[in-house]
Amino acid sequence: KLNNPIPGRVAEHISSVATHFKGRVDVWDVVNEHLSSRIDENIFYTTLGDDYVRLALETASKFLPGETRLVWNEALANFRLDDPTITWWLDTLRTYKEESVPIDGIGVQGHNIDKRHNVSDLAVFLQEVVNIGYDVELTEIDAPIKLFSNEADPFMAQGEFFKDYANACLKTGRCKEITFWGLDDNHTWYDGLFTETKPNLPLLIDEEGYMKPAW
Repeated sequence: KLNNPIPGRVAEHISSVATHFKGRVDVWDVVNEHLSSRIDENIFYTTLGDDYVRLALETASKFLPGETRLVWNEALANFRLDDPTITWWLDTLRTYKEESVPIDGIGVQGHNIDKRHNVSDLAVFLQEVVNIGYDVELTEIDAPIKLFSNEADPFMAQGEFFKDYANACLKTGRCKEITFWGLDDNHTWYDGLFTETKPNLPLLIDEEGYMKPAW
């Protein structure tokens, strides 16, 4: 690890992005899906370990002091507090809060791909993050209609699910953003990846541009 060029490359990239978009970006997911990198062992994790998260956030804060909300955004398989991944993340967030690592918010992705997330677990997890001292936000929300196929009215059930999902964040009192992963059912990544279940219809607006019950 002597003369490791990675820290310099990380700092150079972040400073370039921050300088280019200075004054034009309100929120930046500086760190995205780090928990996945611990599994697939990408170059940042294999050379710097978990420290690259701190490096990225501190570098971003240096170039955008107080101008942009800095977010750590993650994709999680579940939100159970006894899950080892969740335990590690919460412990790290407590450490970062104690050491004043610059994080303005924690983002949680809402892709419900093969099954619906447990909304009760989500609510407990988000409240735990807020208790540590961070704002929270829901990002990349979607849920294909196949997950509601056993319901009497799948589209109404999808809408109720999205409502409960959003309320899990709103009830914390520190929910800053709720973002869906696409505008309408005619423009969704699901149909490109999961062609066997097309149309997947995972969003708030249908293929004709009309608002679904979820809206």
